[in-house]
Amino acid sequence: MSIELSELPKTALFSFWARVADAQSSSSILNDKYAVSIAPCIENAVGKIEVPPAIAAGSCMRAKTFDEFLRRSLEMFPQSTVVEIGPGLDSRYERLGHKVSQWIDVDYPEIISLRRKFMSAGTGERVYSESTSTDPTPWIEKIAKSDSVIVIAQGVLQYWRHEEVKRLFSAAALSAPYVHILFDSMAPPLVHVNNKKNKTIRLCPDYKWSVWNTSRIGDGEDFRVDVIDEKNFMDMDKSVKEHMPFKDRIIYGAPVIRNFYRMTFAQVCPA
Repeated sequence: MSIELSELPKTALFSFWARVADAQSSSSILNDKYAVSIAPCIENAVGKIEVPPAIAAGSCMRAKTFDEFLRRSLEMFPQSTVVEIGPGLDSRYERLGHKVSQWIDVDYPEIISLRRKFMSAGTGERVYSESTSTDPTPWIEKIAKSDSVIVIAQGVLQYWRHEEVKRLFSAAALSAPYVHILFDSMAPPLVHVNNKKNKTIRLCPDYKWSVWNTSRIGDGEDFRVDVIDEKNFMDMDKSVKEHMPFKDRIIYGAPVIRNFYRMTFAQVCPA
């Protein structure tokens, strides 16, 4: 192995190897063949990990939902600049982004190094922004003049502090006349349970941010969040949900718990 990943960038390996395993299965959720094609290179560079089936299923279900949200957003605003924060080794650009005029990847330097080396350049403007902080200024300065921007934050905001999340939404709201933001979030009890479990099986850094109601993220702030669509795992097709362990389907299907984790497609604008 030639690159040593620190704790937070290392979480990129879980979703990457989850997509590889999924694409090689007979009943794939995402069918990410591009991930399979670069898997030997990634294994040589940073190693391979075995991902627990439940985590792998959830990761691919999340990616599939975000892909669907992005398609819908691009149908509304085809000339958008897409900013993906913390993409890790996700090949969303390879799956959906080749016709996008500008695509900006924002991640840690070691992840950007891997993306430059192994991910495709595409036909539009591909911009890489190295960042070790949550300050949105560096990537906002890279956005070409555009009437619309789509910000993707998949599996990212949970690791941020409350004020950092607010700063992202505030900056995004001012980045273009029309701004969509795609993100996922957890309710406080789920963050507590996951962090408690994480102390026994250290899979990732502790989560910091949680929210009960995503439509109220902008309450009292200088931005407004208008939810266009919101989904949880139980909203997906039956054939997709069946990839989840039966116990998880029962738990996440319970009315009280159903929306403890949700994936959100929203518009953000100045208040």
